[in-house]
Amino acid sequence: MKYYNLTFKLILCMLFLIACEEEDKNPFALDDLESAAVLRTLELVNLEVDINDITNSQIAVRVQADDFVNNAQFESVDVFVSFVDTFIDTDGDLTMTDRDDEDISRPDALVRNIAASEFTMDEKGKPVNTITIDAAEAISLLNLEDDLDRVDGGDIFRVRLAIKLNNGLVFTNTNLNGNVTGLFFNSPFRYDASVVCGYPNTFLIGNYEMEIIEGTGPFGIFVNSGNVSITATSGTAREVTLDYLPDAGPFNFALKFNLICGKVIVPEQDSGGGLGCGAGNIQLETESLITAGLFDGDSLDDSSFTIKFNDFTADGGCGGSAYPVELKFTKI
Repeated sequence: MKYYNLTFKLILCMLFLIACEEEDKNPFALDDLESAAVLRTLELVNLEVDINDITNSQIAVRVQADDFVNNAQFESVDVFVSFVDTFIDTDGDLTMTDRDDEDISRPDALVRNIAASEFTMDEKGKPVNTITIDAAEAISLLNLEDDLDRVDGGDIFRVRLAIKLNNGLVFTNTNLNGNVTGLFFNSPFRYDASVVCGYPNTFLIGNYEMEIIEGTGPFGIFVNSGNVSITATSGTAREVTLDYLPDAGPFNFALKFNLICGKVIVPEQDSGGGLGCGAGNIQLETESLITAGLFDGDSLDDSSFTIKFNDFTADGGCGGSAYPVELKFTKI
């Protein structure tokens, strides 16, 4: 068992280092640089829409344009918005008072085109711009005014960007490889703004006793029970540092989760801080709002709550299927 654990650790560490080296390479061939472009994410200014104040909320992200030929071909950026209804109980699993069985999702709508001349130059000579969309504008463009009462916490206003070159080429999230969207260029072209209920930064933080209720996968238990500390990174975002896969590691990483109007949502993220076996990283996320963990947001009681998600939603080439994890937290 000790030999197996050591071998697994070494394989993961070697593959992690190789992956980092690969990320540093240019994702385009040298002879393709005159027909390529990215929009690097500089800052996620705001990706939350307050369900109690939707019309006054704003979505904003700051990006840097790069056409790899000193801005000679950068023409403009198209900004799109869509709406994703994530809380649809088509099977009738919920009570009638909670049930929402109508999908009010909306496809892409063009918000605006931003010309290259509207970008400003940073110290590196790259064009930068803070792209903003008023939630009220998005609601109008998507014809959501009559369905606002059906918008739930956890639903998503999805922003998609497309960079256009003066040679007619367009680049967006659907036609670029993983090196562009990943760590080095950090150019996903797509940003999800969640509908949330705002909470004070002092809510659901501090020391908790964590109990693992469920969670054994291909490399052993997800995490051992024990005392942990939870910190706030925004009004709705929290994180807790865990020792992932103690039987094979452990691998220390910060599990990120969001407080969405009484539900605890774990967004898609790398398990263990970026472990894999040569084909991407192992990932985890909450399957849906219906299967999410719960907390008492109505009375702001943070004495206990649960987190539910699936680990190995992507196996990173390690083999193994997704498995459910449930963690219970009790404030100390």
